[in-house]
Amino acid sequence: MHVIERGSRIQLIRSVYDKTKKRSTGKMILSLKNYVSKLPDSARSKLTDDEIIQVEKWFVDRSKNDMSILDSVAVTSLTGKINRVASSLENDGVSELLTDELCQSIFDASDNLKKKLRKLGFKPAKKEPTKKVADDKQSEELPLQ
Repeated sequence: MHVIERGSRIQLIRSVYDKTKKRSTGKMILSLKNYVSKLPDSARSKLTDDEIIQVEKWFVDRSKNDMSILDSVAVTSLTGKINRVASSLENDGVSELLTDELCQSIFDASDNLKKKLRKLGFKPAKKEPTKKVADDKQSEELPLQ
């Protein structure tokens, strides 16, 4: 059984041996819409038990691959989204949407992300301490006595 995505369809193709040609040929058994996430009950009657197991495994693998892609997009776009939210908080309409519960949820999610990053071995870069200078004439060195 071959499962092939073509356009907006998923085609289930069975290999059938043709004695006259002395080779196997593919015969399309079933065609499903691409958005289907599991094998419909009506399609099971057209497939053998082994083919059903193979097609269900294909759906599980495709789902895992789709989630992997979504996860990688979420990670790579996270900083842009955080910066966009931070800049939008300056707008009056957006800041009115904030509630204590929402802000606490944001803080909790941020803390959770920090913990997960630290578990993976990532640590925030240390910030350089800023020097406090009263005016331009003041020396940065300590006076000698």
